Amino acid sequence: MLFNILASILSGVLVSNVMTHGLGLETIIEPQTRIKPVFIKCSTVAVMSLLVFGIDIALVQFVLIPFDLMYLHLLIVMFLLICVNELYQVIQPKVPFLPHEPYMGIHSILLVPIIYGLGSVSLGDATIEMFAAAIGFVATSVLFTVIISRIRVNPLLKGFKGLPILLIILGLIAMVLSGLKGIF
Repeated sequence: MLFNILASILSGVLVSNVMTHGLGLETIIEPQTRIKPVFIKCSTVAVMSLLVFGIDIALVQFVLIPFDLMYLHLLIVMFLLICVNELYQVIQPKVPFLPHEPYMGIHSILLVPIIYGLGSVSLGDATIEMFAAAIGFVATSVLFTVIISRIRVNPLLKGFKGLPILLIILGLIAMVLSGLKGIF
């Protein structure tokens, strides 16, 4: 469960453009400072990931485990991501509020470690963990977007820009999660 929380936080950080500057991903994800576009984009990615998860868990439970083909699991998850991306490209022109990006479904790859790790868990536990990871992904992306927009309003010292402020923010979030560990 801790792995899923950390994976959703890391994927939220990546999508919210904190770490993408200078890594060559600027052409894939443009920086956003408004909450609404980030929320729509991350919600779309989360729904696509849930769709991939639903198909994947059915394939795992009814095909891969009974026929002892679990070594194909990662390949099937990647194939499902490509299929969902193509489905998105067909649906997107008909729905006006969906973001127009050619590789929108590929952003779901950020949640693949969670999907791949849930292959051996029971269906109920896997479903709860995947929904929690999707909600955590959206919440973390929105949280980091709010933090980035506030940092742009109040500029930081030169020594704190980039990775240092990211590590400080992640440390604060880790402290909050470790404080909440006793409740859950």
